[in-house]
Amino acid sequence: MAPDEETTGAPSPSEVQRTVLRYWETTGVPARSYYGTPNGPIFRFTEGPPGVNGPPHLGHVEPRVLKDLQLRYRRMRGDQIVSPMAGWDCHGLPVEIAIEKKNGLKSRKEIEAFGIDKFCDECRSIALEYASSWQEMSRRMGYWLDYDRPYRTMDAPYIESVWWSLKTLFDRGLLEKGHYVLPYCPRCETTLSSHEVAQGYREATDPSVTVRLPLEGDLWDLLVWTTTPWTLPANLLVAARADLEYSLVHTGDGNDVLLASAAVPRYFPQGAEVRARMTGAELAGRAYRPPFDAAGPGPGRYRIVLDDFVTAEEGTGFVHVAPSFGPDDYRVGAREKVGVFDPLDSRAVFTDVVPLVRGKGFKAADPLLSKDLAERGLLFRSESLRHTYPFCWRCDHALLYRAIDSWFVRTSRVTEALVRNNETTTWIPGYLRDGRFGNFLAEAKDWALSRSRYWGTPLPVWVCPEGHATCVGSFQELTERSGAPLPDPFDPHRVTVDGISLQCATCGKVSRREPYTIDVWYDSGAAPFAQFHYPFEPGPFDPAAPLDYVSEAIDQTRGWYYTLLVIATAVFDRPAFRANLTCEFLLEEGGQKMSKSKGKVLEPLAILDQFGGDTVRWLFLSQDFTSPIRVGETTIRKGEHRTLGALRNVVAFHLDNARADHLAPVVECPKPPALLDRWLLSRLEATRDDVSKALEAFDPRPAAASIREFVDDLSTWYLRRSRPRFWVEGDRPDRREAHATLSYSLDSLSRLLAPLVPFTAEWVHQEVTDAAFATADTSVHLAPWPTWFADRDLALEEGMRELRALVEAGRELRNRAGVKSRIPLAEIVLFGHATRPLAALGSEGATLLAEELNVKRVVRVPSAERANYPDTAWAIREEDGHPIAAIPRRPSPELLEEGLAREVARRLQQTRKELGLRYLDHVAVTVSASGDLADALRSRRESIAKDLLADSFEIVDAPLPDGADVHSWDLEGATFSARVVRR
Repeated sequence: MAPDEETTGAPSPSEVQRTVLRYWETTGVPARSYYGTPNGPIFRFTEGPPGVNGPPHLGHVEPRVLKDLQLRYRRMRGDQIVSPMAGWDCHGLPVEIAIEKKNGLKSRKEIEAFGIDKFCDECRSIALEYASSWQEMSRRMGYWLDYDRPYRTMDAPYIESVWWSLKTLFDRGLLEKGHYVLPYCPRCETTLSSHEVAQGYREATDPSVTVRLPLEGDLWDLLVWTTTPWTLPANLLVAARADLEYSLVHTGDGNDVLLASAAVPRYFPQGAEVRARMTGAELAGRAYRPPFDAAGPGPGRYRIVLDDFVTAEEGTGFVHVAPSFGPDDYRVGAREKVGVFDPLDSRAVFTDVVPLVRGKGFKAADPLLSKDLAERGLLFRSESLRHTYPFCWRCDHALLYRAIDSWFVRTSRVTEALVRNNETTTWIPGYLRDGRFGNFLAEAKDWALSRSRYWGTPLPVWVCPEGHATCVGSFQELTERSGAPLPDPFDPHRVTVDGISLQCATCGKVSRREPYTIDVWYDSGAAPFAQFHYPFEPGPFDPAAPLDYVSEAIDQTRGWYYTLLVIATAVFDRPAFRANLTCEFLLEEGGQKMSKSKGKVLEPLAILDQFGGDTVRWLFLSQDFTSPIRVGETTIRKGEHRTLGALRNVVAFHLDNARADHLAPVVECPKPPALLDRWLLSRLEATRDDVSKALEAFDPRPAAASIREFVDDLSTWYLRRSRPRFWVEGDRPDRREAHATLSYSLDSLSRLLAPLVPFTAEWVHQEVTDAAFATADTSVHLAPWPTWFADRDLALEEGMRELRALVEAGRELRNRAGVKSRIPLAEIVLFGHATRPLAALGSEGATLLAEELNVKRVVRVPSAERANYPDTAWAIREEDGHPIAAIPRRPSPELLEEGLAREVARRLQQTRKELGLRYLDHVAVTVSASGDLADALRSRRESIAKDLLADSFEIVDAPLPDGADVHSWDLEGATFSARVVRR
């Protein structure tokens, strides 16, 4: 029976996982492994803390696989892991939003009425609500972290370390307050940073309106285009470009309109009467009437100004300027000293200053404002525009840009250092470093750090009435500056620190804390040092040393990767990490991005339960995870069956034979004489070398590919060709050598598998070595990484590659000749001289080729004899005009009869499988056949019975009585039936 077929002798992935988990948890293997080798070379790692405000999804498994396999490899290599600590991101808007929903709170005002202290207490109580599901997911996928000593971003020691880093930035002039236009979420009532906004863009449909703004003193109207009608009440200026040409177009409805000449065809596709042309410079200073009068008059308002940000590529060549909304608007307004006008409250709802849309949200005001413009004859055109728009990455609400106070990390002052440090790192895939990530760094804006929120690390800055700022870098400093002891225990959240005042060191007046929390991304970016309470406690953190390795999904190029690098550069003047492995997102099987809102998501615990952790791990590792991967039950099963399923079947085959014959495990490299044995050991060493190099380079893709190829070679070539050696009668040397080779290879392979598929690796190791899952000491995960398995024989590997290529050529010729593989042929003819590696295989190689192609002999002839093999009688393979191989197109009658007997044997083997028999189960067989088929079976009774492990093999002429245990077939026009019974 072919050992690469599924059998009941091999356990399922879930059975393997349950067995191994019981072993690990009863013997304590993971805890012994977490920190690696004491005093070994240090491998620096930080678990990017997941936000535990929601359950994980299958996409979270992918980067955790990539992290775990590298940690497992480094542990086996003898490294000390600093640190395997699990981490939890406990702060932020998702937690706050959950408490808001629970208590029916809809604004900051309502939260403050509810009580900030009570609100934060409830946030703390649910901050780890989903931690257990994350931990259980990690358990089932085999991701080993120290969950008994996790770091939590809401804990006081962690926050103190964050304060220390902020004080360091403040003292270096890199933490400052400013008033700028920033992305703002009206739902959360707070600003966001540029790297947060980069994660939330998506397609949206917005109004596109072109408005008439009458020029004072002329019957001309400026045409101004905008996709944000809601900003028109805040209009203070119109910008033109000095060197841009503008055309005055006659409309026939009263006032003529003025717009960029390049825009005329867009607005007048049927042609236009142009009455005059002029440059933007000629229009500078001209006054116009604003679309709404809400802002009121002021020095320099409602006139045309010049700026180079204006273009005619879209719109009209005139840009309406509302300094409170938009970076360019703010810059131009500040330059022209016209002030600002913001008619929105903190929730982006219009206040009483614009009665027309009082109480309306900024987006909801668009149609009302457009309608009013139309009724007053000022709406020239109204359309819809599909474009990319920013949304809050946490609550999914549309953002706006508005001028607002914020504290900034001045990343623009360290841009060169950010780029320089990034250039020292290894990124996989490599194009991300200088592409997606590098481009983002080069254009990095100052980091808007402060948030007008409640549940987060409080900004440790106190300001006096004179504007003098004091940044506090430790709890001890806070005690000293406040002049009073801190509560014990001390909770460094708003509930406590908002009530602490300081004496200003500059003027002596009372200082109050700035009422902000900080961006939670700063919390997570501080994890490499804050998890150790650096610099307040002794620990393994080295401020001069980057992390050796990080791995997350592609979205973290604008998230955790970025904040890690900014903090490492600004605080420690070094790169954040040496190597980075980034995976893409998962897609559902139809190719769409997984989405909970659309019901297109796979829950990880259910998938891990159904298929086992290694099945899911292998799915990610056996594909190019740097591109989006389609995931579904079909793809999960398919990938697992080819490699891990085949391996389990090989192990089951080996165990059945070894235990039946009482053969001991082999842990020392054997020295077998047989060609196949020597070849397998050489391939094993080649695989070890490939896997080691790949994992050392932080890229497991070549490692997985090499393991897949080795398992294919092991199951579909070595074991299939060696099967008769395992079943030979008696205590034969060849049988013992085959057992030794297979036993040693499987156990060796388990060590290579350990980082990638830990459950399978442990099961193979425990079963093959007879360790019996008894003690922790025998775990493969506590074994050292192998540095040698066997000697390489490159010539042998090349010769076997060439021989297998001939096998593929022979199969292709059989297909062309229309002769089934189980029908013997007289010969295969090879043309020309054999290469040196192929010739070195000798008679063993020729025997392998003949058996694999089911031919009686292998004949080699000079290429010049091609004419002796006419196409009518021979199927011939040619390459570049030269003959390579040929086989007869027709078998002899005797060989055809032999083939029929083999077809019968194959069907009987299939019956064994359907009965659920193991490899070594013996049977009794009765076959009903007549004529030539019966004669063919009788002449080969002994060999067929041997292959079937049939103690009796009876051939009868009479039909077998009908019954559930009787099977019938039609074979080349002849019918036969059989009964196979377990003995």
